[in-house]
Amino acid sequence: MTTTARPETQARFRLRLATFTDHQIALAVFGIAFLIFAACIPRITTRLDPVTGDEPFYLMTAYSILHDHDIDETNNFAAHDWLRFYPSYPLPRNWQGWPNISPDLPPHASKTFRTGLYSKHGLGIPVLILVPFALRGRTGVVLLYNLMAAAVAANLFLLARSVAARHRALILTAILMASVPLATYAFLIFPEMPAALLLIYAVRRLLAPRNTPLQWAVIGLSVGYLPWLHARFVPVVAGLAILFAWRHLRAAWRPAMFGNAPAAGLLGLFELYSLVFYHYPVPNRQDHAGFSNVAGTVNGFFGSLLDAQWGLLIVAPVYLLAAAALVLYTRAHPANGIALLLVLIPYAVIISAYIVWWGEWGPAARYWTAALPLLALPLAWWWESAARTRPRGAAWLLGIVGAWGFFWTAGWLRQPQWLYNQPDGRNNLLMHWLGGFGKHLAALLPVYEFYAASPVSVRILWGFAAMVLGIAAASLMSLLMLPAHDEPPYEAESSGAD
Repeated sequence: MTTTARPETQARFRLRLATFTDHQIALAVFGIAFLIFAACIPRITTRLDPVTGDEPFYLMTAYSILHDHDIDETNNFAAHDWLRFYPSYPLPRNWQGWPNISPDLPPHASKTFRTGLYSKHGLGIPVLILVPFALRGRTGVVLLYNLMAAAVAANLFLLARSVAARHRALILTAILMASVPLATYAFLIFPEMPAALLLIYAVRRLLAPRNTPLQWAVIGLSVGYLPWLHARFVPVVAGLAILFAWRHLRAAWRPAMFGNAPAAGLLGLFELYSLVFYHYPVPNRQDHAGFSNVAGTVNGFFGSLLDAQWGLLIVAPVYLLAAAALVLYTRAHPANGIALLLVLIPYAVIISAYIVWWGEWGPAARYWTAALPLLALPLAWWWESAARTRPRGAAWLLGIVGAWGFFWTAGWLRQPQWLYNQPDGRNNLLMHWLGGFGKHLAALLPVYEFYAASPVSVRILWGFAAMVLGIAAASLMSLLMLPAHDEPPYEAESSGAD
C-alpha cells in the first residue's frame, strides 16, 4: 500500500492537469499569483511607508507628467509635491512605517544639456505607471507591479513547460516566484519587474520556432521598451538582436517585420531623447556613479552573488543550481544555451561593472532580478532529465536548496524593512530574524561593497569556494541524470514546446 500511494496520487494529479491546456494553466498561474501578491499589499506598503530609495523619484516624474504635462520637475520640487504621497507629519503613535523618516526629498537631478531639473532615472517607469498612479496613487502602482509579477510567473511556467512536465513546471514556478528577489520586487517601484516581464517574453518567443504577427509585435514592443526602463538594458537589446538575426531573420523576416517596426520606433525615440538631452547615444553614465575597472568588475560580479547583504546566492542558493544547470543544458542543447548566454553574459558584465553594483537602498540582488526568470529553462530541463532516472534525489536537492529562499521571503513578510541594509556589512534580516545566532552567521559572510569590504584574501577565498561549489553542484546534478541501477527509469509526462 505505501509503495503505491504516492505514485497513484501523482498520477491522479497529472491526469487532472491533462484536462487543461498549457495556456489555461498559465492563466490560472497568473490569477493565483496575482491574488497572493495583492493580498500582501497592505502589509508591505504599511511597513515600507513612505516610498524610499529611487521609488519616489519615479512617482515625482509621473506626477509632473500628469499635472504639468512635462518632465521638468523644477516647480514640483520647489512646491514639495512629493508630500502628496508621503505620510502626514507628525507621524502617529502607532506608526509602522519607516521610523524617523525625513519629510525632505533632495532631487536626483540628471546632468543634461537642457535647462531645468530632470530626473536621472529613466522615463519608462513613469510612463508605465501613469494610469494606475492617477487612479489609486501608490496602491494602484503596486497593483500594476503585482500584475506584472503574475505575468512573469505565467511566462516562467510556459518557459519551463517547454522542456518539463506540467507539475514540475508548476513547482519550479512556485519556488522561483516565492523566493527573493522576485518576491520582493513584485511590490517595489523599480525597473526590475517590468524588465523581467519584457525580457522573459521576448526570449521565450525568440526561442520558439515560429510566431504570429501579434506575437512578433509584442516581441518588438518588449525589446524596444527595455532601454526606456534603464540604459543598462542596451547590451541586452544587442544580445536579443543577435538572437533574432541568428534564429529568425532568414526564415521569418517577413512576419518578423511586425516586430521590427515597433522595436525600431521605440529604440529610435530613445536615441533621439538621449541625443537631445545628453548629446550622447545613451543617458549620462556619470549620473549613476560610473563604472569600475577590470578588478572592480570582478569584485562586483562575485559581490552580486556572495555579498553578506546583497548577494544573490546568499538569499536564493537555488540559482547556483540554475547556473550549473545552464552549463549542462548548453552542453546538451548548444543552440538554446548559447541563445540564453547572448542575453545573460552582456547583462552580467554591465551590472558587475557598476561602481555601486548592489543598487544601494533596496533588497538583495536587485540588478539580477530582471534576468533570473530565464534560468527557469535550464533548471526545468535538468529536473525533467533527472526525474527520468533519480526522481527522489533530484526532488530532494531542489527542495532543500529552494527552501532557503522561502526563509528570506518569510522574513520579508514578517518585516519588509529587514531586507534593507545600510552598507556596513551586517545583514539586517539575519540579525533580527535569528537573534544571536543570526549575528554570528552574518559575521561569517563576506562583504564586497567598498564601504565595509572584507580583506581581499577573504573575498578571493569566497569566490574560489563559490566556483568549487558550482562545479560540485554541476557534478552532482550530472550524476543524478545518470540511470540508476536499483530502480527502473521514471516514466515522465511528455512535455510540449510552447
